[in-house]
Amino acid sequence: MSNGDSGKRSEAWLVVALASATIIGGFIYWDAASRQTASEIEAEVRSVGYANTAREELTSTCIANELSAEECSEKAEETYRPKQRDELDLSAQQTMAAWTRAMGLAALVGMGVGIFGLGLIWRTWDATRQAASNSRETLNAYIAKERGYVEATGAEYIDVSPEPLRPGVIINLRNVGLSPLEIFAINYKLVPQGTWDPDGMSTLARRKLIPAGEDREIGALIFTEFSEGWLNGSVEYTTLKNQKFKAYFCFNVAWQEMGGYRPDRWSITQVYPPAMPSNF
Repeated sequence: MSNGDSGKRSEAWLVVALASATIIGGFIYWDAASRQTASEIEAEVRSVGYANTAREELTSTCIANELSAEECSEKAEETYRPKQRDELDLSAQQTMAAWTRAMGLAALVGMGVGIFGLGLIWRTWDATRQAASNSRETLNAYIAKERGYVEATGAEYIDVSPEPLRPGVIINLRNVGLSPLEIFAINYKLVPQGTWDPDGMSTLARRKLIPAGEDREIGALIFTEFSEGWLNGSVEYTTLKNQKFKAYFCFNVAWQEMGGYRPDRWSITQVYPPAMPSNF
């Protein structure tokens, strides 16, 4: 389901919920008002009935005692007034009960709508989170396909000036990706042969831009002591969206005697120890 369809469906459900709440609220109000009206009419009818009954019952007494119409009316009122007040009190209690009931039902409806609304909010948040996650995945897939990738393709021993000469190694790096990348650090360490040990490396901070498909020499890596072994290292670089990545290299360093045909020299060849992390 697309985000647009999800949003439209949430809006539709919200409209249905509000319409249902309005209808139920109207019914609750109508029910309470109807109960109040019925109670008031019933109380009025009974009050009139009490008055008529009292007058009828006292008519013969009034005639026998030769009471005036005003005196007779007062006696009748003394008889039916308490009953009318009781009836009005009962009607008021019934009205209060009706509206209390309505308020309770309205609270339940409000709670239901609130819970439903929270559900819609959660669904909207979940859809937004999923959309953001999909966007991140799409961006990561794009970067993985289009970004630059660096590879160490060779290394060469040099004597580094000034005096006294110091041993150094120049690393050749190639961008085998589809976008430019920028080198910002090379970490390196000379260890015994057959060892991959990334801890405690020295760092050469050097910025170098490498366009896609091109090679650049980075160096020199300076050593205070130089001997046979493995040159472990890693290259830190940035590419698309300035995301940082790391590539690894390992070279076998050996002293090569040329038998007098040429000067003896350091031979540096690339090796791939199983413990070395992958660059891709």
